[in-house]
Amino acid sequence: MRAVGLAGCLALALAGAGAGATLASGNSGNSGTGKATAASGKRHRHMHGRHGKQGAGNKAGVFHTVCTYSHSAGDDPILMPGKPGASMLHDFFGNTTTKASSTAPQLVGGPTTCATSADSSGYWTPALYDNGQRVLPSKVATYWRGASRTASTTPLPAGLQMIAGNEQATSPQPADHVYWQCHAVTGSQSTRNGPKSSAPHECPAGQEMLLTINFPSCWDGHTLSAVGQDNVVYPSGSRCPASHPVALSRLALHVHYPNRPGGKFTLSMGPGMQGSIYSEHADFLDGWNITVLDRLTTTCLDTHSKCGKVTGPNGTPQPAMGSPSSSS
Repeated sequence: MRAVGLAGCLALALAGAGAGATLASGNSGNSGTGKATAASGKRHRHMHGRHGKQGAGNKAGVFHTVCTYSHSAGDDPILMPGKPGASMLHDFFGNTTTKASSTAPQLVGGPTTCATSADSSGYWTPALYDNGQRVLPSKVATYWRGASRTASTTPLPAGLQMIAGNEQATSPQPADHVYWQCHAVTGSQSTRNGPKSSAPHECPAGQEMLLTINFPSCWDGHTLSAVGQDNVVYPSGSRCPASHPVALSRLALHVHYPNRPGGKFTLSMGPGMQGSIYSEHADFLDGWNITVLDRLTTTCLDTHSKCGKVTGPNGTPQPAMGSPSSSS
């Protein structure tokens, strides 16, 4: 497909605004089997119809939104569903109602801290401590990139769950999965400073700590549930393995924390427990308005366009500016 600029993104997004304002009923979530079924309807069939389609751009398309911190709870609706307080303490972003009993269909259309109300997904990461005192994040920027610089991207299956990182890690994780940097904002320019680090560290005055978590993007094509943590895997180089052949959009979270000079950091490891600083991870429970997300996939990712931040009920792209992920 022909690459288009921001004006093209805006025109295409506005053209679909009417459709985006209506919630689709295809977000079936996890029905108990954890499989994508006929309940996904037209969207699921359309998704497989586009699998393997080649595009023409030389840069991966991207759009993002920003979700402020919502709440903290010892809940994990993916790995410990229906068991409030049984998990490590997590910080939640996006849907303000996310709790232990939440399911994907319940999240869709719900209240959200995200800049676009079309994204009512739940995002969560383990709580960060400095000398035993909580360090609350301010926000997360969620970046969605095309599957590659040349191929079209398979739309996200409705109700998908994903987990990134290793919550049991006691040593540094792969640097392309999880890493920390310092982050500075000067005027309209946002930059990351210094090398990637496996642990949080003090940043220069006036900057903040930035945690980046890249999600797996190769799906097995049928499993929505992330309970086994094997429904999605990381690609090998630029290719998905035969066991997980469906290339989805690549989700990256950029979690912003205040700078803590001389901090001695730990992460939540269980109810009332703190432990390894290397166990950073993130969870995603899909609550997108699928009409809007599909349109953004088509108009931004498949056209290899930088659509900038998306806002409002229809996920309208705004003019792009410097961002902490512009170089990754």
